[in-house]
Formats: sequence, structure tokens, C-alpha cells
Amino acid sequence: MPEIGKNLISVGTLEEKGCDFKGSKGVLKVTKGCSVIMKTVRKGTDTLYFLQGSARTTDFESNIVKKDADSESYTRLWHSRLGHVGQKSMDVLGKKGCFDSNKVTEVSFCEDCVLGKTHRVSFGPAKHVTKAKLDYIHSDLWESPNVPMSLGRCQYFVSFTDDWSRKVWIYFLKTKDEAFEKFVEWKKTVEVQSERKVKRLRTDNGLEFCNQRKIGVAERLNRTIMNKVRSMLSESGLELRFWAEAASTSVYLINRTPSSAIEFDIPEERWSSAVPHLSGLRKFGCVAHTHSDDGKLIPRAKKGIFTSYPSGVKGFRIWLLEEEKCLISRNIVFKEVLMYKHVKSEVQSPNSSDIPVITDVFVSDDLAGKNTGSEAQHQGGATETEILHSPEPENQNEDQDQTGQDLEGYQLARDRLRRQTKKPSRLDDFLTEEEDEEDIAGYAYLIIEDGGRPAPGNYQEALDDPDSEKWLVALDDEMESLMKNKT
Repeated sequence: MPEIGKNLISVGTLEEKGCDFKGSKGVLKVTKGCSVIMKTVRKGTDTLYFLQGSARTTDFESNIVKKDADSESYTRLWHSRLGHVGQKSMDVLGKKGCFDSNKVTEVSFCEDCVLGKTHRVSFGPAKHVTKAKLDYIHSDLWESPNVPMSLGRCQYFVSFTDDWSRKVWIYFLKTKDEAFEKFVEWKKTVEVQSERKVKRLRTDNGLEFCNQRKIGVAERLNRTIMNKVRSMLSESGLELRFWAEAASTSVYLINRTPSSAIEFDIPEERWSSAVPHLSGLRKFGCVAHTHSDDGKLIPRAKKGIFTSYPSGVKGFRIWLLEEEKCLISRNIVFKEVLMYKHVKSEVQSPNSSDIPVITDVFVSDDLAGKNTGSEAQHQGGATETEILHSPEPENQNEDQDQTGQDLEGYQLARDRLRRQTKKPSRLDDFLTEEEDEEDIAGYAYLIIEDGGRPAPGNYQEALDDPDSEKWLVALDDEMESLMKNKT
């Protein structure tokens, strides 16, 4: 129709592209997935719908409204902060106002989630009808022979899950026999917090390796924890020895994200009757600078890596890169766009093998003012680096040869042979062996002081001693001294 003044949009073509249509009260919306592609309005009694906006001259795919770059970045940021949580949980937290839901879009493909969460299809979950806190508790002891020891020298963890609220507690163990001690500690804590008693505790009697396909609530929790651990370690680039820190962070996030077992309620909200604040969440393994006050000329921040949220403390647990130890602090500046894997090359520099690593000890030899660093200035203003690369004088070898000749016969006092000593001539009448000299000297000292008689051991022996008068005088002097000093 050459005489038509407007372009027509084929509804059939849009349908073939996977679009849906929804209209009411003269307004027709064309959607694809969760996004509204276009919006049209009918004018008057006309059966045609007019597009609101202008059409682009490119192909159809480019006409679809793309996700805003900032929104996608915002979504991926919170997806990472929450320990690679699913889309459903993101939507629930957005509706509860935990973050700006208008900026959150659909979570795109995440390779770290695939690496950490791929699993076999399991059996359906069992249903437990509980009416209050601590009515039914699931517990399991986790171990793996392939996991290295954590920073705290732990190789196991035991978890406790409240069936009603699905709140999780985790304790790390060095040996299996610590499990009962941790259970008693956990039981006292939760009973004081909730003012209720633990009614039923369910474990698998240590038979988790007999049939690994029949996974209960506690073992499914362990799988969820380790899924998050693998994803977070993959994203951050941290070594496997940080698995305990990642597991602790996973439990912290599980308690603050919706659970499908309780109709997508938040475990922490059920337990404490308050919606948890997520403003303090940060990406696991990101770079963090913690405040330091080691001196007026020393930098006021130390570079580290964020590892976990410590329990019962307002702050963050940071792994200091230079000192290789953990620190809990509130005064931290985070740089979430930079992860540990981005700065790993700085920590593991080629020359790092020549430098001894000192753990849990602050090395202060390189502080400013001691002139021990590579940039310490020499007289004349030249740095050590400049001196190393400065051209060598022509007569340098000659000076070194001359210096070597001058010092050829020089010896330090400590390197000289010790002068031999001789016995005085007046002692030649006494013939003794060298090993007996010390004993003889001690015996002679005893004879001179006491006349060969032992000192009395009690008051009666002092009275029977020939020198009893002297002992009584010494006794009176001692008593007078004690009375004078009031001791």
C-alpha cells in the first residue's frame, strides 16, 4: 500500500519470535519473558493500535529493549553478595525492600554457579509438620578426605537446622570427638535465646556413607553449603584452605535468604521476627583495606581480602595479605570490583620465594626512617636502585684487587686462637686432675665457712650445738628484725 502514511507491525511475526500480548482498556502490551518490548494505544473507535515511541531501522532483535547495563551490573553484584542465590530468592528479597527491586533484572548465566552447584537429581524432600522453634532439629557431621585443613586447622563441621524456621548454625571441628561438646554449647545458646527447649534431635547415626542417595534435611543442607563454597571460591580465586571461611559465609547468607522449604520465608525473619538488613553484605573474596595506626609515617590502611562475617561481633573478618593472618575490624573500605584472583599476582610475585614468610607476626624492619628498603637513599641523594644500575668505573676491579691484598693477612679477634694458660708455680705442690678441681674447691669452701660441721636443722639441734650461744644470739637478731619490719 504505497499511499499508507505509517508502517505496519505484524503481530504474527512477533508471535513467531516468542512474544506475548496482553491488552485492556485500549492499551496493548507486547512482552517477551519478563520485559515489555512495546506498548500500543488505540485511538477512538479505530481498530488500529498506535505504537508509543519510535521504531528503529535495525533488525527485529535490536528493536527489543535490552537490559540496562547498570541494572544488569546491579543484579550481578547482589547475586554475588548473597552467595550466588537463585532468581526466586532475589525476587522475594526485592519485594521485601532489602534492596532496590527496580534495578534488579533476571540473573544471567553465571559460570561460577554452574561450577559450584551442578548435582545429580535427588529424591523428593520429606515433610515435617512443626509448630514452633526447636521442636525438631536436624544435625549432621560433615567431612571430606579431599579437603585440606582450614586456616584454623579444622577438617570437619557439624550443622544444626531448626525445622520450623530453617535457621542454620555451623561449628567447625578439629576432631570428631568435639561434636558433642559443640552440641551442648549450641543447645545452651539457642534455649536461652528462644526461651524454649529442644524437643527432638535427628541425626543419621553416622551412616551417611552407607547410602548417599537418600539425603535428609541435614545432608541436603551440607550440599547447599558446599555448593555455595565452591561457587564463591571459584569467583574469588582463593585457595582451598579458605573453605571454612566460605562455609561460614554461606551459612550466614542461607539464614538471610528465602527458603523454599518454608514457602520462601527468610529463616532469620522467622527466628527473630524481624527482616534482616542486607546493607552490610559484601562480595566474598573482594579486596578490602582495613584501618591501621602503626605510626605517623606508616600508611593508615592495610590491604586484605574479605572472608567472612564473625559471629557475635560487629565487623568483618579480613585476611591480611602481607602479614598472612586474620583481623576483625569495622573500619574497612571495600573494593568489590577487585577480587583476590586479580591481586594474586602481586602476592605471589616471582621474588616472593626468596623472602621468608612470617605468620601472625608484624614485621617492622621495613618501616620508614630505618633505611632498610630498596629505595633507601644514600648520601648524595642517589637511591640504591640507581646505584645498582649506574655504570661501573674503569678502575673498580683494580681497587678491589688492591683491597683484597691489603686484607689478606687480617684476622678478627674472634677468629684468633685462644692463648694457652699455665698454672702458677706456687701451686705446683698440689697434684690434681682437672675434673677434680671444682669438687676440691667446693669442699674447701665448706670447710672454711662451717669448720666441717653441718648447720643445725632445728631449734633443739641449735641448743645442743657447741656454739649454741652464737646460734641463740643469731636467733634473737632475726626475731628482732622480723618484729621491726612487721613481717
